[in-house]
Amino acid sequence: MKKFTEILLGKRFNYFFLFLILLLFSCAKRDLPPGGAADITHPKVVETFPVDGSTKVDLTSEIKITFSEKMQKKFTQEAVLLFPPETLQYKWQKNGLILKPKKPLKSNRTYFITVGIKALDIHNVRLANSFSFAFSSGDFLDKGSISGKVYLNGRPESGVSIWAYLLSEKNLSIPAEVKPDYVVQTELGGNYFFKYLSKGTYRFLAVKDLNLDLSWDATKEPLGISYSDVKIEEGNWQVSNLNFQLSVRDTSKFVLK
Repeated sequence: MKKFTEILLGKRFNYFFLFLILLLFSCAKRDLPPGGAADITHPKVVETFPVDGSTKVDLTSEIKITFSEKMQKKFTQEAVLLFPPETLQYKWQKNGLILKPKKPLKSNRTYFITVGIKALDIHNVRLANSFSFAFSSGDFLDKGSISGKVYLNGRPESGVSIWAYLLSEKNLSIPAEVKPDYVVQTELGGNYFFKYLSKGTYRFLAVKDLNLDLSWDATKEPLGISYSDVKIEEGNWQVSNLNFQLSVRDTSKFVLK
């Protein structure tokens, strides 16, 4: 009888131990996040129409930007900048954003489009780098280019907005209060690159535009100013090493104590 009781208790212990394992496994399973691992993959532009570098584009053509995944419509539309500016209508086809100018495009003009890192996918993940492309309604593209690097506290800084102003078309008494003509953003390593610029004299600002609103907040957004204006013309289409050192401006008022 004693031996039978020991066997019975042993079986009960084994069953109880097995029950505890199943219970712990069940709890661990329930704790897994629903829908699998969080999406941390940066979206990117996978296709454009017109293709970058296209010429003789029809003046009534739509512009299409296709992303690698579903995007948040509002933020993505706000991240797209077109120069020369046109009034646009927006519509979506799956992952593609279609820009429809309300009036025909200007003839014999190079159009430059930037998609900034304000563009978000449906999981709130931004583009890793800004994306730019260009096309022409004429026989050729403007061929001016400017490149350089941006530093903050002595180190290359990514995600900095570079604002380019065509001086013949802007009154720049207070440049940071005027919307730029061209915009790109620095990549990893702090490098930036403008291309397809038209002839003219340009002024540049580098801004750590924290809220990506194309407006400089002097109290908290570091700013860099180019050492000189740059003239794009025949024989001087390419300018390199136009670098910036960012710093926060002292906006406090002078007080006599």
